[in-house]
Amino acid sequence: MITKELIDESLNIHRLVDCGDFDLAYQQSVVFLEKLEKIKLKGDNYFIVLGNVAGGLVDIGQMSKHTNAAELGFKLMDNNKEALAHVQGESHFYYNYGNALSNKISVDNPHDHTFQSIEELVSLKNIYWRAFRFSSQESEEFQAELSVNLANSLRSQFRLSEALRYYDLTNRKGLDIPQSWVNRSAALIELNLISSSYSIKQLKEIRKGYINASVSKKIPPQWESFYLGRIAQINDKIEKCISADGETDEHDDMLTQKEFDALSAYRKFCLINHLTLSEHGVYCPCVESATDNLVISSSGVTGDFIIPMEMALNRFKSEFSLARHLYFEYLYPQDTDEIKEECHFLELHNDEILGIDIEKIRTAFRICFGILDKIAVCICELYKVYPPAQKGGLQKNIYFQSFWQLDVDNRRQRFEGIKSPGLLALYSIATDLNKNKGGELAFYKEWRNGLEHKFLVVHKSDKAEDLYQSYKLIKDILFIKEDEFIHHFGQLIQITRSAIFSFAFMVRHEGKKQQKENIPSITNELHMKKYSSEPK
Repeated sequence: MITKELIDESLNIHRLVDCGDFDLAYQQSVVFLEKLEKIKLKGDNYFIVLGNVAGGLVDIGQMSKHTNAAELGFKLMDNNKEALAHVQGESHFYYNYGNALSNKISVDNPHDHTFQSIEELVSLKNIYWRAFRFSSQESEEFQAELSVNLANSLRSQFRLSEALRYYDLTNRKGLDIPQSWVNRSAALIELNLISSSYSIKQLKEIRKGYINASVSKKIPPQWESFYLGRIAQINDKIEKCISADGETDEHDDMLTQKEFDALSAYRKFCLINHLTLSEHGVYCPCVESATDNLVISSSGVTGDFIIPMEMALNRFKSEFSLARHLYFEYLYPQDTDEIKEECHFLELHNDEILGIDIEKIRTAFRICFGILDKIAVCICELYKVYPPAQKGGLQKNIYFQSFWQLDVDNRRQRFEGIKSPGLLALYSIATDLNKNKGGELAFYKEWRNGLEHKFLVVHKSDKAEDLYQSYKLIKDILFIKEDEFIHHFGQLIQITRSAIFSFAFMVRHEGKKQQKENIPSITNELHMKKYSSEPK
């Protein structure tokens, strides 16, 4: 039986964790578990307490690199999955289980990951996605903490634009979650490494993360001095950059806000909702982020493939821009009564949503999948990694989520030979959409097929009514509620944006490898295409 004394003892263990006394908290947890083992009748209260202790052990393992605590916490969760999911709820359980699994990742430095070890991170990411999918009814603070851990998982797989979005969404809530600020800074440092670009504003944003973490009431006291040391280091870097570039370190936030306020409503929408294709726009909403100016070419990038890949990136940006604009027009409809009235539909009382507004999202959904498949083709062309041909020597169609086939014909070793952060990120994104990899978003592929080749009905109410049985003769109709369709399109356009960034970083990385040491090179200067408003 779970007594008040046992509950008080478990609460005291959590207080020790919060105070940073990790060794004592672990020792008391082991003793506490010995007491729990003597309980024969294991009801809901037993598993509630067991889950709390297991979670505390996982926290000890994460915060102090305590291997024994991490292993014990994971073992408790893994051996009691069903019971813990029942008493905690699926979202809370998978959140805790993901935290436990994160302690078992064998490679600490993301840059040391291979196309074999990345599978550990893929499994972890899938667990957090599952927790996130079940979290809609949970408290704001829990959702925020889950978002941070999901973002950390994405960051470790170089999916930096997505990770930064989740950190920013969390920080906007005004909750005291120091891990969100610290890991946002870590993501910006990583962005600098894999993008081969930086700005003084980026350094200031990194500093902001450590400043906010240092004043948090939820960090162990000994961590404050570490963050203050980081702030001092970054201040030195900023001072050197300012001296070299002639900038100032004053009123930066006020100027950024002024520039943001001067942007169009559409561009504000793009920046607020993390839908820009601008490296600067990933972390700053100033005037420098007013256009989608992502390019592959940068200092030191060489290779005959650069211009063809820039052509592909132009295409991705063009199509993404259309998908994004259709999304904006759906969310913020303009006065288009004349267009809406040009098509009359027979009233069949079947709850199907028809007309130009919903077709905008249906079209945008197809566009995003088309971009992803074109990225897959570019990977195959750049590295000559087309999947094995079908019978008769005919080449299969290339699909982003499935062309990798790493366990066929030594392809995993082939990909290992061309590994880069951008390529690993693209593989991680592809696993989200791959059912065979446990991808939590694999049903998007079914929706895409429904949009392209079958009937996909978007309806308003919880269940589509069909008074006249209009759907009776058509097989394999997909029914999706409107708000669910819009929600998941919002997710799809985010991973499409992430894939475009990762594509650019992948090609840029390859271009850096092509550079020969001590051999001077002449680069062709590329200019942004200009459009004339005058009629031809």
